[in-house]
Amino acid sequence: MSHNGTPVPVGRFLATDVDIESEMLAVAVNWNPGREIVEDWMYSAGMKIPYISQQVTATIGSGNSGVRKSDKDSGAGDILLSPLMLSYAVNRTWWGDVRFNIYAPTGRYDAESLANTGTNYWTFEPIVGLVHIEPAVGREFSLFSGMAVNTRNTDTDYHTGAQFHLASTYVQYAILLGGFTGIGVSAYLFRQLSGDSGSGASSGDFKSHGVGLGPVLSYRSRWGGSAIMAELKCFYSVESTRSPDGNHFSLKFSMTY
Repeated sequence: MSHNGTPVPVGRFLATDVDIESEMLAVAVNWNPGREIVEDWMYSAGMKIPYISQQVTATIGSGNSGVRKSDKDSGAGDILLSPLMLSYAVNRTWWGDVRFNIYAPTGRYDAESLANTGTNYWTFEPIVGLVHIEPAVGREFSLFSGMAVNTRNTDTDYHTGAQFHLASTYVQYAILLGGFTGIGVSAYLFRQLSGDSGSGASSGDFKSHGVGLGPVLSYRSRWGGSAIMAELKCFYSVESTRSPDGNHFSLKFSMTY
């Protein structure tokens, strides 16, 4: 990913021509009691622990005084806690979804470094979603929207504004490779609704915006008594304002038993 032209705040620096290479490996565990808490409502909770490797290269300063700087960091990132995950059966093919996520600032952070595995602030994120699965025709559709509300980074006195995000995926499945193999498309949109603030926000409100789109490959099957799922998503930046543009790839594997 890259961010060119407009100076952007990175730690204590204002940087231009920012190039970011980031890799994340995460282990997620979800718990489901396996019964309805009330009629048609299912409860679960989860946690995700990421390991992040990141390299950031940027120009610090402007004009002839600009200096090219590069930093690397790797280690545990900010843990994601999901204490509330509710699913509601609208009917046999439609489900409603309500979640509340908490990103805890457990990753390493150094305001003098361009690359960090943590953000040094808490994020609270309510999410609502709608999921449609129609096994008879092999169709799956999901739409999720949420709002990320952040606390202040105390090391830089920088408070990132609230961010709205919307993501949707459509996949068509066929019986193939000993299970159900699907191909589809996924898209996302995010928009910062409130401006950045604090003494560290020297670039003003710095509201960001981005749109991405890309293909999805999915596979579902059973192994022993467990359900397995693998999913590959590729996102390409269609539009970005005051946010990095570039490509994003994710591979997810899950087992339910």
